[in-house]
Amino acid sequence: FVKFLEIQLDSCEKSVYCNESFIEDVMSGLKSFVVKFMINMSRDFATPSLTGEVTGERTIREGDLGEYQITQRRKWEHSTHPYIFFNNDTVTITFVGFKVTRRGDLIDPKSKLVLADGRGIMSRELYKGLVANKVNFDEDYNKWSKDIMISKLGT
Repeated sequence: FVKFLEIQLDSCEKSVYCNESFIEDVMSGLKSFVVKFMINMSRDFATPSLTGEVTGERTIREGDLGEYQITQRRKWEHSTHPYIFFNNDTVTITFVGFKVTRRGDLIDPKSKLVLADGRGIMSRELYKGLVANKVNFDEDYNKWSKDIMISKLGT
């Protein structure tokens, strides 16, 4: 995952959409949103369900989790995992696994609950700019066929 994160952050730096001097006020704040989102995404991957798993020589117990500074335990396997991908074409971005309210809250598309660290993460201006640029936050990725998913992620 570290390599994926590195590639995505590099793509973010190179993206014309994250260049404030180019996009001006149309999608202002996209870079900040993406970086915050990717930090949350990396935390998500770094904090799977740890109870009872063996890491090297050591079994992790419930009391051991404090040293990892995990503030919210959850079953990783049963949680929503939102993603943002800068596609291979270096122009398009794919948003998967979350919806955005008009207030800028990231919500789980199934439960309709606000995702951890997702309250107010996107400015109203950025939301409007992304929607004006045809980002569909209401698209249900769970209904994508395998071919559509590969096409979107491999663009």
